[in-house]
Amino acid sequence: MRYKLGAPLIFHRLLRQFMRYKIQVSVISFYAGFILTACGSSEPKITPQATVLGDMSTLIATNEITSVQTQIDVIKIVFLGDSLTAGFGLPQEQAWPEQVQKRLKAAGYKTAIINAGVSGDTTANGLARYDWSVGSAEADILVLALGANDFLQGVSPATTRQNLKMIIERAQNDGMEIILAGVATPQLDQLGPAGRAYASIYPELAAEYKLSFFASMLEGVSGRADLLQSDGLHPTQAGVEIMADRFTQHLRSELDN
Repeated sequence: MRYKLGAPLIFHRLLRQFMRYKIQVSVISFYAGFILTACGSSEPKITPQATVLGDMSTLIATNEITSVQTQIDVIKIVFLGDSLTAGFGLPQEQAWPEQVQKRLKAAGYKTAIINAGVSGDTTANGLARYDWSVGSAEADILVLALGANDFLQGVSPATTRQNLKMIIERAQNDGMEIILAGVATPQLDQLGPAGRAYASIYPELAAEYKLSFFASMLEGVSGRADLLQSDGLHPTQAGVEIMADRFTQHLRSELDN
């Protein structure tokens, strides 16, 4: 294997699988007892949960835990973002997350990437759909790439910061590691106090929550007409290639270390 999971990440993954197995056994035990009672058994035997579960050596011998072992090498990564993540104006396979997955696979990494980008989303939208876009995915890593639309729509930096904080805290409570993708560009920094206020949100949150920080999704792309679509905002396929190359390098460093 070319990378390794940290102990806390492995623990959370095993715990999730263990609890799912535990619930399945509990339900099976309940219905088994119910059926025996309905069939007239004088002494229905509902096997105590602890007995059914046994010790971990017994669990490892079951198909459920064997399945966990075969899945443990696969890192599940969800990208929560807006049109830059969704791949606005491009075929789905050319979107940023899909291109990252292509590069990781070619390099021998076992990852499963989920593109949870929705065009037009603000940080408030991302927070509102966290449960079904991120929580339900049971991902190991969250790539948080929201905020550009907040700036374009004039959302206050304080509101954007608070929404991002809430997403970060929920993901951390769910046992995910987080990579925070910033929106800083030379153009944003030149837009006065408001632009600088937005740009500062990301490094400050990364420091506060001790997150992996990818400073700018659009570095090397923003401001270049040859790499942007006609709207001047969204990258072309060539622009996405640059985004994917840079982020894959960052992600590989995180996975390896």
